[in-house]
Order: sequence, then structure tokens, then C-alpha cells
Amino acid sequence: MDVAPEKHRTSRRGQQVLDALVDSKLATPEAVQTVLNVADPFPDDTCQPSGWPDGHGTVTLPVKWESQVQISAPDGLLATETWDAHIIFMPVLGQATDVTQKWSLTNATGALTAVAGGGATVNTFACVTAKTGTLPEYGTLAWDAAEAYNCGPTEVINGNASRICAAGIEAVASGPDIYRGGMGYAYRFDSSAEAAARSPITTAVSPVPYAARVQKVVMQPPVDPSQVINYANTYSGDAKRGIVSVSCPRSSKNDFNMPFPSEHMMYQYHSAGSTLYQVTATTPMVEWCTSGIFLTGLHPNATYTIKNRVFLELSPVIGQSTVGAGNLAQVAARQAVPSSAEAMDVISGVLSRMPAGFDYAENPLGEWFSKVLSTVANVAPAIGKAIGNVVPGAGLIGSGIGALARGASSVVGGKPSAQQQKKKPTVKVSSAKSVAKKSVSSGK
Repeated sequence: MDVAPEKHRTSRRGQQVLDALVDSKLATPEAVQTVLNVADPFPDDTCQPSGWPDGHGTVTLPVKWESQVQISAPDGLLATETWDAHIIFMPVLGQATDVTQKWSLTNATGALTAVAGGGATVNTFACVTAKTGTLPEYGTLAWDAAEAYNCGPTEVINGNASRICAAGIEAVASGPDIYRGGMGYAYRFDSSAEAAARSPITTAVSPVPYAARVQKVVMQPPVDPSQVINYANTYSGDAKRGIVSVSCPRSSKNDFNMPFPSEHMMYQYHSAGSTLYQVTATTPMVEWCTSGIFLTGLHPNATYTIKNRVFLELSPVIGQSTVGAGNLAQVAARQAVPSSAEAMDVISGVLSRMPAGFDYAENPLGEWFSKVLSTVANVAPAIGKAIGNVVPGAGLIGSGIGALARGASSVVGGKPSAQQQKKKPTVKVSSAKSVAKKSVSSGK
């Protein structure tokens, strides 16, 4: 049996970048590790959780959550037919309840009319498979019927304040080469999670017409590649080589989210009249982009291994249980990652330049990362100089002259689920402990 193509993106380059910036005293090891995690959530050997480098004023606990599951052709597919798959990352911190209502929205007035539909469970990650050309709409009963799995880090968050620090999806062909084919697409777009007005509701449990929930509107994921193929950051390539999808925050400002009940409204724009899906949840909608992978035209015998991964930072909440699982964040939390202006500058460049995905065998810290460095040259040209021997072309950035370059080089940042999944993925969780001067500690 053939194996997936070898990953040429090695952890060595990432570690060299980390060491170079730390040696130049431009950032702490933890801050640079977060940059590397955002740029590539799936390194070979240096997958270390790390917090956001904004100098949070209390103790936190960085953790890594991941799941892995194998997908194959949907039931009933004929030997002469091909199939598609759609894997989604939604900016939701864990499992929400089912979509409770579908609405038709009048664009001009905002008037809502209830219509039939809805029913799928919303979660951080979800996957559906279907005969080619028949992928269902996310959040509908059709999606629910065709869903291969859904999963998320609800149990890890466990009532603590939390924020995402990196997230991605990896899809790799796992069967014989003769069965490999088709196309793969990785997309990412601004999910536009905006606050919305709270409408009075009543429930069978309580006649009180209001509920304590934060309501946000988020764009619904696409239905097929035609809706995202024209995005400048969309990646497309041979599915047999594997696809990696990378999400990122909407901006470098990445706040914590309280474990407060929320209500999501998934929004799908149509010029003739838009659609809203109402989702009641116990987990927050966060300010991250929606991203995902389409696999199309796959052989009936093709199989793919899907890995979902998210890096979280937990902040203990007062009142959380001091025994059992509820005690994890309180006991293990340590000093948050110190603020690093240089690391935040690079993150801002990553957000503006990073493609939505890349070939599984490609080196993501290649040409585009050098472009990222060029975008921050006017702010911190010493960054390019520091890693010029690691990333080709980056040294040219650091050759800038003037007080700005000298000022940047003098900065020292080195101070110190209720619903069961239909195919249950293998889930792993690890947390960060201590960090040495030049390397990030291993998660456990």
C-alpha cells in the first residue's frame, strides 16, 4: 500500500526561526512559538501550545486539542460514481445545540419569515460526504443526514474563559495510489461575527420572555468550491497530495471569551432574499475566520485521514470547581506570555498574507512567509535581519538603515459533548508547562 507524500516542511526550520528571534532578543520563545503555530498548526515535531503574546494580566494555561478520523465514500455510492467531502472549521468554542429555526430574511427591511429547515448540530469541526455535486448546506437536516462527524473542545474549556491561538485541518489520502485523484480546495473568509439584537423568547421550561444570551451573526460556510474559488487566498491542488487548511483571527486583537450562553444566527446572503439559521448554544462564537477544505471527484474506494487541531489558551474563572477536571486550569495555569510588539507585528503580517491552505508536502514557511516579513519591515526590520540565514530573502529586509532599524533591534522582549459523534474521532489534548530560554517545553 502506498503512503501519503512525505512532508518536506520540517520542524527544523521552525525551530531555527524561533532560536534566531530569541537570540536577537526580539521576542520570547513563547511568543514566537505562537507565531509559528498560527502559520502552521501541523508541524512535524514542534507542536507546542503557546498563549497569545499580548501580555494578558493574569495566569493562563495553553493547551492543544486535536481529533483524527478516517472518512470514505458515502453509503450507496455506485462503482461508477465519485464523491465529495467538505470539512469545516467554525469559530465556535465547542458544541452548540441543534439549529432550532430557519428564517427567510428580507434584505431591505430585516423582516423574518419562518420556513422549514435546519436541524444540524453546530460544532467547532464538522465533515460531510456526498455524491459529487450534491454536498448539502451547512446547518440543515440534509447536512445532518450526510454528516461523517462533528467534534470540538467543549470538555477541555470546561467553564473557563478561553481564546483560540491557532487552528487548522489536515486532509491526507490514506489508501492505495490507484484510488487517489480529484481536486482539493482550502478556503478561509471573514465570518463577520457581529453583535445582533436580542429578541424575546419563551421556553417550555420558563415562561419568562427573555434569556441571558449573547447573540452574534456569522456567515454560513459555502456549499461548494464555486463560492470560494475566486478568493485571492483560496488554495487549489491535487487532492492526492493532501491539503492543509489554516484559520486565523479576524485581527491581531484576540480577546478571551467568557463561558456565557450565546445564540448564533448563521447568515447566507442572497440578492433576492437572504437566509438565517438560529442556533442556541452554551458556547461562545469567537472572532476567528471560518475555514475549511473541499475534496471533489474522489474515487469510490478512496479514503482520507482528517486531523482537526486547535490551540487554546484558558484563563481560570472564579467559582470554577477546585476538584476534579474543573481544577485543571487553576492548578496548571502559569504566567501568561509577555507582550511582544515584534511578534504581534509578524502576526499582523501573517493575517494579511497567509494563504488559506497549502499542499501537505509544501513548506508553509517559504515564499509567502518572506512576504510576511516584508510587510513588517518598516516597523521591525531587525526581524528580517535576525532570521536572514533561516528564511531566504529575509535578510534583505533587515538591511534597512536608519534609527527605526536600530530602535527595533534594541527592543528586548525576552523578559521573562452531550451529542455523540457519528464517527468518534481520536481526540488528544496536551498542555504547556514551562518554557526554557531557547525552546518551548513539550505539551502533555
